[in-house]
Amino acid sequence: MNITSRPALERALLLGAATGLRSLLGTTFLSNRIAHQNRAALDGTRLAPLASEKVAKTLSVLSAGEIIADKLPGIPARIQPLPLMERALLGALAGAAVCREEHESAAAGAVVGALSATAAAFGAYHLRQWVDNRLGLPDTVTAFAEDALAVTLARQALQD
Repeated sequence: MNITSRPALERALLLGAATGLRSLLGTTFLSNRIAHQNRAALDGTRLAPLASEKVAKTLSVLSAGEIIADKLPGIPARIQPLPLMERALLGALAGAAVCREEHESAAAGAVVGALSATAAAFGAYHLRQWVDNRLGLPDTVTAFAEDALAVTLARQALQD
């Protein structure tokens, strides 16, 4: 039985957290890195499409759209059932892929990624509500700060 190393799980945790803030960001960063630096890492697995440059580019466009859409009124709260499930699944995907890339347990990475995405979604939602209501900052300012944090988490996860 393969026991997942701490660095792989830390990466899954950080990518999951980024996903909790911006649902596509963790998977987008990981797909781009694998597609450009380690294409063979996911060969022979169900995760192999993430190594495609076409998938990486598509995820990048979709992720940019999500970042823009987050600033618009009428976007459902991330803690509603469907958006939350999406984040958990995408966190699981990113966690599984980063652990598989390091020849570690994809299942453990998926669990960590999903839990981290879910926790970050709830935490960031409530923090954003508190900041907006208590400090009186415009929601857009808080949203941009979340964008920066999500990018930082994803980059940190993928640093060697």
